[in-house]
Amino acid sequence: MFGLGLWEIVVIAVAALVLVRPQDLPKILRRIGRGYGHLLRLREQVMRTARDLESEIRRYGEERGDRESGGERRAGPHGGSAGRGGAESGELRDEAAGLYRRLHEEEIE
Repeated sequence: MFGLGLWEIVVIAVAALVLVRPQDLPKILRRIGRGYGHLLRLREQVMRTARDLESEIRRYGEERGDRESGGERRAGPHGGSAGRGGAESGELRDEAAGLYRRLHEEEIE
């Protein structure tokens, strides 16, 4: 998960036993687990916010393209509507798509 092998984990466990009293170890491990869970929830919230932001940017670009083209919709380079102002809305769409890809790549790692 963090690129740690068996021996690294053993060294960390021995160091924890030396630095922390054995009776305090369960409390500390519980706190670490709760902190890790909190980080996972926070990460999911950030990912959800990024997805919402991306969809909002796409929707704004499509609405703007529709307004500028008088309601006429043309397919843009990524399948969305480009409208007459396609260069600018296309740039927004490309930037949002790039952000979305980077976030998903980090999620997979």
